[in-house]
Amino acid sequence: MATHAGSFRASVEIQADIGYKLFVPDRYDAARPWPLILFLHGIKKRGADLALLDGYGLLGTAEREPGFGFLVLAPQCPAHLSWPAVRHEVLALLDRIVGEYGVDPAAVYLTGFSMGGNGVWDYAARDDGRFAAAAPLAGYHETAAMGGIALPVWAFHGIEDDTVPIGR
Repeated sequence: MATHAGSFRASVEIQADIGYKLFVPDRYDAARPWPLILFLHGIKKRGADLALLDGYGLLGTAEREPGFGFLVLAPQCPAHLSWPAVRHEVLALLDRIVGEYGVDPAAVYLTGFSMGGNGVWDYAARDDGRFAAAAPLAGYHETAAMGGIALPVWAFHGIEDDTVPIGR
């Protein structure tokens, strides 16, 4: 029996199937470019019921603030998965929304809470220039993977968090 070594290179197409909510400000005007925030929810909002995202997190803030000046894209992570596992699907959705709504590509921001904060760290570490800045909230990450982050990050975490220790 022989062992063979080699390399493999191919383009792989994926089938994206992910639900989302999109907040569009009342004063939205397609004639000018708009900033967008990609918001990644926490673990308890996973699944296929978009009603779980109603009034939650940044979507709720945007809906309550009459002058909120950003589009907010909030995808829903499928049950039993995490944001890193659906990174390609989320970025494909983001690209579609950026194109359809005339979003300013230099003003796309990334934020998320808890499991969503983990997604923010993951996406920021692998960013290809899509994001202007990132703001993870109570998100955990692997320190070794963070060396590749080249965009501004404003991280928030509380020392009394009993779900995600501040050391993570």
